[in-house]
Parts: sequence; structure tokens; C-alpha cells
Amino acid sequence: MMDLSPLAQAILVYTALAVGVLATLLTSFAQFVELPAAFRGKPSAALVRRGFLAASVGMGSVGGSVLALELGGPGAIGWMWIASLLGMGAIYAEVRLSVKLRREGRADSAQALVAGLPAGLGKPLALLFTLALLVFALSAGSVLQTQQSGELLATVGGDRWMVAVFLVGATAVG
Repeated sequence: MMDLSPLAQAILVYTALAVGVLATLLTSFAQFVELPAAFRGKPSAALVRRGFLAASVGMGSVGGSVLALELGGPGAIGWMWIASLLGMGAIYAEVRLSVKLRREGRADSAQALVAGLPAGLGKPLALLFTLALLVFALSAGSVLQTQQSGELLATVGGDRWMVAVFLVGATAVG
């Protein structure tokens, strides 16, 4: 795991919180205002946005919550709530942008962000975003899930190498 200096850690945390606050303000507190709409209605672009929001909660959230509670104690729960609410604003802004930039005639909303990226950011930034996403997916995106699976198996008396061999095999076949 990479060790960051206390200054780098502080910069990372405050930048993430600032982006969340900015996105919350720019979307007019959408994570609170549109919450009732999440529980009623029929499939629409808004439902797709809520689906993307729900999809962002994954293994990293589960592993991160346990780690924060272990390292930070009970006080970490309050900060996790604050970070989650601000993060919802940032995710909502991302999905709203993808819906706005969606190309006409494209039926698949899941591809809307990628398809509309050059129009919203310009080709150089779209390429940079795509490359950064690729590097993340090939490194940290899969490492956390593999590590968590290995730790779980080791807890019940299994071998971590079994997880590695299984995941490599499943990836090669699938």
C-alpha cells in the first residue's frame, strides 16, 4: 500500500470534501431535494441517474467503512456520513452531465458519459480521463476487491493464492 505524507493526506481529504461541497451547491442540493422522487415514479432518465448513484456503492465502500471504523473509532461514522452526503452531490453532478451530453439516437444510457465526453471536455481532456480510468480499472479498481476476497478467505482458513488463481482463471475464461 502507498504511504502518503500527512500533508498529502490532508490535501486529498480537503480536496475531496471541497469538490463535494461545490457539486452539492451547483446541483442545488439535489441529493436531498430529489430523494422523494427516488421512491416513486417509473423508469426515466431520473431513474437511470439514481441507478448510477446506487451502483457507486460497492466493495470499496464496505471495506473503507470497516477500515475507517477500526482506525478512527466511533467518531469516524459521523465523518463517513458527511463525506457520503457530499460525495452523492459529486456523483449526481457527474451523472447529470452525462445525461445532458448524451448524443441523440443513443439508446444506451450507460454509455452516455463516455459518448458525450469529447463534447463536454474537449478531446484532449476526454482522452486524459479515459486513460486515467483505464489505469485505475487495471490497477486499484481490481486490487481492492481481490485483496478483500483474499483476506476473507484467509480469515476462514483458506489460502490467498486460491483467490488469485480463481480470479485469473475467471477473467481469462469470461
